[in-house]
Amino acid sequence: MSADEDGPWAHAVAGLTDAGLLTVTTDGDAVLADDVQYSLRAIDTDDVNLY
Repeated sequence: MSADEDGPWAHAVAGLTDAGLLTVTTDGDAVLADDVQYSLRAIDTDDVNLY
């Protein structure tokens, strides 16, 4: 996802970045923050009941 300030997702990307869920790379791409990626990997198993 691009962190372009004029793009259609600019407000959403800015909000997620401010919340610490996304980080912006040096090329201007928005990616999941490291701790979010870690949390998602932790629940990516068959033995976790999400409900």
